[in-house]
Amino acid sequence: MKVMIIDSDEAHVRQLQKRLSAMGYDAVSFSHREEALASLSESRVDLILFDPAPLAMPKQIVAALKDANLKSCYVAVMSTNEDIESVYLESGAHFFLSKPVSESALEGVVLNATNLGSLRQKLSDTKKDFPSGGGILAKSAYNELFISSIDRAERRGEKTYTLFISISNFKSISAELGAYKANEISAQLAHELSTIRRQSDILSQTDVAEYAILFFGVEDSTEPKEATARFVAQLSDPASLFGDSEIPVDLAFDLIELPTGLCCISETSVSN
Repeated sequence: MKVMIIDSDEAHVRQLQKRLSAMGYDAVSFSHREEALASLSESRVDLILFDPAPLAMPKQIVAALKDANLKSCYVAVMSTNEDIESVYLESGAHFFLSKPVSESALEGVVLNATNLGSLRQKLSDTKKDFPSGGGILAKSAYNELFISSIDRAERRGEKTYTLFISISNFKSISAELGAYKANEISAQLAHELSTIRRQSDILSQTDVAEYAILFFGVEDSTEPKEATARFVAQLSDPASLFGDSEIPVDLAFDLIELPTGLCCISETSVSN
C-alpha cells in the first residue's frame, strides 16, 4: 500500500511515518496541498491522510485529491477539530481521525482502506463472474450496485452495508468429498439465503461458496447489525442445514460498512 500524508505539523508527520514504517509501509509527506496534488499527478497512492486546515471548500478539496490520483483511493481526514467530521464525511472523505492520531486508530484506518481496496479489486474482476439465477444477482451486476453505493456515500454521506456469508472450509470439503458435492453444499446455502432474505436485500454470488447481501435504505447503523444477527441465528446450525454432509460445514459472516471499509461484525458458525 502506498500512503500520502498531507500535514504541516512536522512532528505529527514524523510520528505517522514511523508507525507506518513499523507496519511495513512507506509514506510520502507534503506540507501543502498544492505540492501533494502535483505529486499525485505523477505517482498514485492508495491511502491519503490529510489535515485540511485551513478549513475551506471541503468538497473541492476531497474531489481534487481523488481527481489528481486518477484512481479510487481512500481519503482520511485528520483534525483536532472534531466538529468538522460530518462536514468532510459528507464531502467525500471515507474516514475521520482525531489528532494526534493514535497507533490503534492508524492501524484501523489502514485496515479499512485495505478492506475496501480488496473488495473493489475482487468485485471488479470480470474474469471471474457468476451468473444471475434463482433470485441471486450476477457478480458483475452486484459490482455496479457496490460502486454506486460507494459513490452515493461519498457524495451524500449515506452509508451502505454489505454482508458476506461464505463456507470457510469449502476447500477442505471439496478435497475430501469432491467438487460436485462441495458445489452442491454451496447451492444449498444459496437457496437458503434466497429464502430468508428480505425482498429489499440484494443477494449475489461473489466467489466460490461466497455470497453477498447489500442492505439499501439504511437509516440507522443498528439495522444492518440486527439483520446480520438474524442471518447468523437462522443459519446457526450448519449441521442441520447441511445434514447430509459427511464433514462439518463452517460458515463465516462479515459485515462491511461502505464507504469506510470497516468490518463491523465478523462471526463464524461452526458445525460439529
